[in-house]
Amino acid sequence: MDAKEAVAAAKAYFEEVFSEKPTLEEIWFDSTEDVWCVTLGRRRMLEEKTTSFIDIYKGTPLREITDYKVVRLSNKDGQIKSVRLREDGERAA
Repeated sequence: MDAKEAVAAAKAYFEEVFSEKPTLEEIWFDSTEDVWCVTLGRRRMLEEKTTSFIDIYKGTPLREITDYKVVRLSNKDGQIKSVRLREDGERAA
Protein backbone atom coordinates (compact mmCIF):
# COMPACT_ATOMS: atom_id res chain seq x y z
CA MET A 1 0.00 0.00 0.00
CA ASP A 2 1.29 3.48 -0.78
CA ALA A 3 0.37 6.86 0.73
CA LYS A 4 -2.31 7.69 -1.86
CA GLU A 5 -4.03 4.34 -1.31
CA ALA A 6 -3.91 4.83 2.46
CA VAL A 7 -5.49 8.29 2.20
CA ALA A 8 -8.23 7.07 -0.16
CA ALA A 9 -9.08 4.12 2.11
CA ALA A 10 -9.07 6.29 5.25
CA LYS A 11 -11.33 8.92 3.67
CA ALA A 12 -13.76 6.30 2.34
CA TYR A 13 -14.03 4.68 5.77
CA PHE A 14 -14.44 8.06 7.50
CA GLU A 15 -17.22 9.12 5.11
CA GLU A 16 -19.03 5.81 5.67
CA VAL A 17 -18.81 5.99 9.46
CA PHE A 18 -19.30 9.72 10.07
CA SER A 19 -21.36 10.59 6.94
CA GLU A 20 -19.12 13.60 6.34
CA LYS A 21 -16.36 14.54 3.93
CA PRO A 22 -13.09 15.03 5.81
CA THR A 23 -10.05 17.12 4.98
CA LEU A 24 -6.61 15.56 4.83
CA GLU A 25 -4.38 17.06 7.50
CA GLU A 26 -1.33 14.77 7.64
CA ILE A 27 -0.10 11.27 6.87
CA TRP A 28 2.83 9.24 8.12
CA PHE A 29 4.03 5.67 8.08
CA ASP A 30 4.77 3.93 11.40
CA SER A 31 7.35 1.29 10.47
CA THR A 32 7.44 -0.18 13.97
CA GLU A 33 3.78 -1.24 13.67
CA ASP A 34 3.64 -1.43 9.84
CA VAL A 35 0.65 0.93 9.70
CA TRP A 36 -0.28 4.12 7.89
CA CYS A 37 -1.55 6.91 10.14
CA VAL A 38 -3.84 9.36 8.35
CA THR A 39 -5.09 12.43 10.19
CA LEU A 40 -8.39 13.73 8.85
CA GLY A 41 -10.20 16.92 9.87
CA ARG A 42 -13.91 17.25 10.50
CA ARG A 43 -15.30 20.78 10.69
CA ARG A 44 -18.46 21.37 12.68
CA MET A 45 -20.34 24.12 14.45
CA LEU A 46 -20.30 24.27 18.25
CA GLU A 47 -22.74 26.23 20.36
CA GLU A 48 -21.18 28.82 22.64
CA LYS A 49 -22.44 28.85 26.21
CA THR A 50 -23.74 32.29 27.09
CA THR A 51 -25.66 34.02 29.83
CA SER A 52 -25.92 37.39 28.11
CA PHE A 53 -29.53 38.47 27.60
CA ILE A 54 -28.67 39.93 24.19
CA ASP A 55 -27.03 36.68 23.03
CA ILE A 56 -29.96 34.63 24.33
CA TYR A 57 -32.39 36.96 22.52
CA LYS A 58 -30.42 36.73 19.24
CA GLY A 59 -30.00 32.97 19.52
CA THR A 60 -27.16 30.76 20.61
CA PRO A 61 -23.89 31.95 19.07
CA LEU A 62 -22.01 29.32 17.09
CA ARG A 63 -18.35 28.90 16.29
CA GLU A 64 -16.64 26.54 13.88
CA ILE A 65 -14.23 23.99 15.30
CA THR A 66 -12.22 21.19 13.73
CA ASP A 67 -11.93 17.73 15.22
CA TYR A 68 -8.93 15.71 14.09
CA LYS A 69 -9.28 11.94 13.75
CA VAL A 70 -6.30 9.62 13.26
CA VAL A 71 -7.15 6.61 11.10
CA ARG A 72 -4.61 3.76 11.36
CA LEU A 73 -4.49 1.26 8.47
CA SER A 74 -2.52 -1.95 8.03
CA ASN A 75 0.15 -1.58 5.38
CA LYS A 76 -0.29 -5.24 4.37
CA ASP A 77 -4.00 -5.37 3.59
CA GLY A 78 -5.41 -1.87 4.16
CA GLN A 79 -7.61 -2.99 7.05
CA ILE A 80 -8.63 -0.22 9.42
CA LYS A 81 -6.95 -0.80 12.78
CA SER A 82 -8.39 2.17 14.67
CA VAL A 83 -9.96 5.61 14.47
CA ARG A 84 -9.37 7.95 17.37
CA LEU A 85 -9.53 11.61 18.27
CA ARG A 86 -6.13 13.27 18.01
CA GLU A 87 -5.20 14.91 21.29
CA ASP A 88 -4.38 18.63 21.41
CA GLY A 89 -0.74 19.24 20.65
CA GLU A 90 -0.15 15.68 19.45
CA ARG A 91 2.26 15.47 16.55
CA ALA A 92 3.18 12.79 14.08
CA ALA A 93 5.92 10.50 15.32
